[in-house]
Amino acid sequence: MVGSGEILGSSLTLDADKALVVGDTTNVAADGTLTLDGGELTTGTLTSSGTIAFISGTLTLTNSNMIIQSGGILGGNLVIDRAKTLQPKMLFVGFLDDGELVITDGGTVTVSDVAAIAPSSGGDGNVLLAGIGSTICTF
Repeated sequence: MVGSGEILGSSLTLDADKALVVGDTTNVAADGTLTLDGGELTTGTLTSSGTIAFISGTLTLTNSNMIIQSGGILGGNLVIDRAKTLQPKMLFVGFLDDGELVITDGGTVTVSDVAAIAPSSGGDGNVLLAGIGSTICTF
């Protein structure tokens, strides 16, 4: 969806006045860049072999998991501060490799299904919750 010749072009920035809702899969191709900079992205699944920059805004995954680990789509060390909201269906920190999630200074993570830290023997996971107003919630 994001890449050369794709419907949204090779680079897409969702700033504070933009929102994108995709019922199925949002894919960032190897030559594509998706930047979330104050806007909102709601998608069933997010896949990428390109670049995803989560600077600020809200990222919602309605039908898939977010795996925070080395090689994950947002990397192995994710910081969620007051400028960011992460809302995955499932969250795994350190699944098959090491990962760290830091929720700080009023950041919000809301998981609608399962959240787990290092759920398999292949990775170590760490979650740090710090600062007034920082929250992690599961339903």
